[in-house]
Amino acid sequence: MKQFYIAGAIIVPVLLAVLADRWWSFDSRPESLLVDPDHVAPAEEKPREPKLHKPRQASVPEMLMTSERLPRGSSFYQVLKSRGLGSKELLLLIELAKPLINLQELAAGTEFKFHSRAGLLEKIDVGLSSTASIIFERGREQGAAWKVSKLERPVETRALFFHGTINSSLWNSAQLAGLAPQLIEAFTEIFSWQLDFARELRPGARWALLVEERRVQDRSVSFGPILAAQLTNSDHEWVGIRFNDGHHTDYYDLEGKNLRGKFLKSPVKYSRISSTFQRKRFHPILKVNRPHLGVDYAARRGTKIYAVGDGVVVMSGRWRASGNTVKIRHDRRHLTAYKHMSRIAKGIKMNGRVRQGQVIGYVGQTGLATGPHLHFEFRQDGRFVDPLGIRFPREKSVPKSELQTYLSLVNEMYTLLTLNLERVSGSSAQDIPRS
Repeated sequence: MKQFYIAGAIIVPVLLAVLADRWWSFDSRPESLLVDPDHVAPAEEKPREPKLHKPRQASVPEMLMTSERLPRGSSFYQVLKSRGLGSKELLLLIELAKPLINLQELAAGTEFKFHSRAGLLEKIDVGLSSTASIIFERGREQGAAWKVSKLERPVETRALFFHGTINSSLWNSAQLAGLAPQLIEAFTEIFSWQLDFARELRPGARWALLVEERRVQDRSVSFGPILAAQLTNSDHEWVGIRFNDGHHTDYYDLEGKNLRGKFLKSPVKYSRISSTFQRKRFHPILKVNRPHLGVDYAARRGTKIYAVGDGVVVMSGRWRASGNTVKIRHDRRHLTAYKHMSRIAKGIKMNGRVRQGQVIGYVGQTGLATGPHLHFEFRQDGRFVDPLGIRFPREKSVPKSELQTYLSLVNEMYTLLTLNLERVSGSSAQDIPRS
């Protein structure tokens, strides 16, 4: 019995110690494992719904563009008829456009642009010029109504600078510089009263000009007038500045004197003189000495011949050994004759008026001639005179009331010419900012 009490005394404390240790371990768990009485358990996560793929929308058909030009002898009606438009629809388009243009009078070469989608014609662009179009548009639905409008594209202008040195001819030098043919013609016309380009131009001559360029949608569409021009030949300089005095436009020198003379120095451009004015010359066909009372300009058959001054035609037709001939009376003192033409220009008839620089015929070999050339005669007060040795008066200068305005323009243009000639070398074109 004593042993039982001893064993109990030993076991009971041990059991109490074990229980106490387990209770202490339970309260000593990490904080993350303890239950917070204020903690709200998260809601039970719902299962994800499966993604639904939306059906693809039908893609819009691509717009296609085709173009063609109006053939000679065709019409707006015929071109669109070939595109599948019916007569009733075509007549409607013509009627819609009447307030803007008569579509039946379009010029040959007019460009049409057709915009179609899925085989349906939705838009027609009729190009009237580089800056304007007639636009026909309709909706995508079959049978949608047409609408018509006129599109005017904005035009930007800038000054371009060209220059070059002449080695063989002005034409070759200008083409090397990228100058358009119409600008070469305009340049020679400016100085036609100061220089005979066929006879007096020397190798090494230098030229420069400023010209207005017109651009639409960053694309060059045309050139305007030459604003200023310079020509240096055998150390002699000519400058022409374009100016409008309120009544008419002309080219003047640095002092305001008109470059335009009463008569052109030559009736033919880009030619050479094959025979000069002589009181006694051996005729190559007749084999006798006789007067040669004019100047012969050798040029290719068909080269244009220009009236050297304003006047009235007093003879137009074939005249014996002279072949096809035109004679012009300019005033009571002066008369000119143009002989051996291949043909006379249309409209050049007896008693008809002509203006200076107008084409009156074309170089040929009619009559008594050994090759294609123009025989040019000049009479003053009834006497034959050498046209190469005459100095003619100029047209009117800038009016005194406009002279100060003109001299300000001269300062701007001449400065642009000289500054850009100092910057560049060779033949080229540059964009010149203007103040």
